[in-house]
Amino acid sequence: RLTVWYSTALIISIAVIFSSFYIITQRELYRHTDIILASHARQVALSTQKQLENGSLSSQSSLLYNEFGAIPGMVLVVTDKDGGILHSSYPGKSIQTEVTYLFNQIKTGSQEILLNQDFPGTSQRMILLPLSADNQLLGTVMMGHPVDVIRKSLNSLLTNLISLFALLVVPTLFGGWVLAKRAMQPVNAISEQMQRLSSENLTQRIKSPRTHDEIEVLVHTFNSLLTRLAEAFNRERQFIADVAHELKTPLATQRSTVEVLLSKKRTNEGYQKAVADLLIDNKRLTDTVADVLDLAWAEADRTRLNTEKTNLTEVMEELFEIATQLGASKKLEVVKRVEKNVYVTGKRDKISRALLNLVDNAIKYTAKGTISLSLHTTNNEAILGVKDTGEGVAEGDLPHIFDRFYRADTARSKSTA
Repeated sequence: RLTVWYSTALIISIAVIFSSFYIITQRELYRHTDIILASHARQVALSTQKQLENGSLSSQSSLLYNEFGAIPGMVLVVTDKDGGILHSSYPGKSIQTEVTYLFNQIKTGSQEILLNQDFPGTSQRMILLPLSADNQLLGTVMMGHPVDVIRKSLNSLLTNLISLFALLVVPTLFGGWVLAKRAMQPVNAISEQMQRLSSENLTQRIKSPRTHDEIEVLVHTFNSLLTRLAEAFNRERQFIADVAHELKTPLATQRSTVEVLLSKKRTNEGYQKAVADLLIDNKRLTDTVADVLDLAWAEADRTRLNTEKTNLTEVMEELFEIATQLGASKKLEVVKRVEKNVYVTGKRDKISRALLNLVDNAIKYTAKGTISLSLHTTNNEAILGVKDTGEGVAEGDLPHIFDRFYRADTARSKSTA
């Protein structure tokens, strides 16, 4: 299609240029002839009209013979008011039919007319001038200049232009095919590389054609897309692996508990203890499934425009009360420094849960000391902090803080969390 479009556009352009050249040449040739013809005819018409007004036409003493009658190839015809030929310089054959046709063209008009007319043996560029006095037609003057040479020249020019046009069509089509192939070569290379990609080799990248144009930009866009896809696939694989790991332990524990429970008869107390252990494992499974569902809903919510406003100050006040209750059993001091009327855009339940996890971890991994909650605004942003004096996060675990289901090793550094 690119070859067809390119070739069609170029062929149409050449055709328009050649046609314009032919038309302009034709007009210029006829314009030059018309200027000469009009100059001669007006002089003849002026002399002839005076004689017709006097009632007679003296061809011997007029300019009809003396000045213009001897010009080779020119035709000069004078008619009366009815179209009858008073004078004709056309040799030999009768031209009454042609004169009648020309007379009918001019008899009802008052302006001179220029047209082409074929006579026996020649083609003439004719000018027709009406001769009138007191709004009465006295006669007409018809003068013609031979245009056989002009027509032959124009026909020759047209033939040459058509031949040249035909010769240009083939290289135009070939050039269009070559250019289209060259233009599409990077696209074909990109297509071949894309076909070799799958979910198993998303680390591969499309080779840049270095064309410094839109195709190179397209390659960079494809590579950026592949990077995001690879990261998404890796996250999903890691997510599935983490979920499977989280579910594996409680399921295995439940299975072993049931197997032990069925291995022999036990007392009521033994059964109750086993069921209590099963409930603990079941709660762990339930919490894990709830976390997975929350993550799924969180991913879905990212595609929606969230306009819900949440009072972060109220959320922090609620967390302060919860932290005070949870820290009482470990005799932890909980303090707050919360700015009033701080609002953010987001879902209140998810913000509360995320902050509650931070508070729960702070209390869980702090043996003694203080839990500090803070909230303030800077540059139209809400800055929230949960700080404790307990065990910190090991440097090796820091890059994985935001990984799903990641659990740090039990050995933790002593830096502040």
